Amino acid sequence: MGFLTRLQRARRTLVIGLFAWVALLPAAQAHLMVAQRGTLNLVDGGAFMVLSIPVLAFQGIDDSGDGLLSSAEFGAHRQSIIGAVKQGVVLSDAQGPRELQGMMLSLAPPDHRGEGESEGPSSQLVVMGRFDLGEPGSPLRFQVNLFGQSAAEQVFRVTASRADKSEQHLMTLTPQQPSADMFPSAWQTFADCVKLGAQHIFEGPDHLLFLLVVLAAGWGWRHVLGALTLFTLGHAVTLVLSLKGVVSVPASVVEPAIAATIVGMAAFDAIARYRGHRPPRWLLFGLVFGCALIHGLGLGAALSELGLDRLHQLPSLAGFNLGIELAQLAVALVMVMLALAVQRWRGDGGLQLATRLVGVMAMAMGLIWLVQRLSSLA
Repeated sequence: MGFLTRLQRARRTLVIGLFAWVALLPAAQAHLMVAQRGTLNLVDGGAFMVLSIPVLAFQGIDDSGDGLLSSAEFGAHRQSIIGAVKQGVVLSDAQGPRELQGMMLSLAPPDHRGEGESEGPSSQLVVMGRFDLGEPGSPLRFQVNLFGQSAAEQVFRVTASRADKSEQHLMTLTPQQPSADMFPSAWQTFADCVKLGAQHIFEGPDHLLFLLVVLAAGWGWRHVLGALTLFTLGHAVTLVLSLKGVVSVPASVVEPAIAATIVGMAAFDAIARYRGHRPPRWLLFGLVFGCALIHGLGLGAALSELGLDRLHQLPSLAGFNLGIELAQLAVALVMVMLALAVQRWRGDGGLQLATRLVGVMAMAMGLIWLVQRLSSLA
């Protein structure tokens, strides 16, 4: 059996498997929605906290197994909840963890209320209390280890404020990064945002797939350099404009549009290959730039949800953008190296066949995402 025949069979098998695998997944989302909220107000040597915590973050308190906490369950497990909060919500200074004093617990506004119940059952528990701080001006670090099970319960947004200096700082905590410094320096903010930008690209399958489609349209260094440059410029423009409030497009429009860019670019490349001629470079790069504008809206929404540091807006934007570009450059380098390896192993014919396979996979995945995201609007 010849190599091309085996590769064609592998392509059919891979595409069928891809459809089956993706069909089992929920709608792919590039940007995580924030669920939990909280505040930390520093006043007169203390930090006053209000924090909403998902019920499913606590072990052994949901006796009914419905994912909610009733008033009866709340009363029965109150002491274990207090112990879990003291261990899972920590504010530390230079002297170590500070004790949470005067803790008050209450059920959040209920998801539904049974007959005769004054409160609950609820999916959220509200915690209030005061951390007694040590030396004034000591660096502070806040940590939460009480995350729920669903994606919506995997992020806390906590706003820290310091009344004497009129400062506010938004912290975004996740299971991967459960702690954050309060009121960080500009340099630390920049470094953190570089990490966030790179992480967003590596964890955003739609951005990576679009980049793969664009690079597969031509593996020459001029094409790779031009495509990366225009993709960078395009999404940087709308990223900044969206964060500044100049452009505002709802996620219900942006998310399907991002999936459509993948389908569109893959279809454009497939048609060009079928006709047997390359489109003008200016047309291809123009499409890349236009699609990048759409992707920038999604990236702006992601940074907005993660929390743009109002104290250091410029370092936040610069760091997030730099992280995105470094991640894209790393991905592009790996893709080019793989393309060169295929070309050396199987020649130009093998590379062309592999490129067509990439286009088919990208179009299939993009179509599935597009249908899923549009159907979620119904």
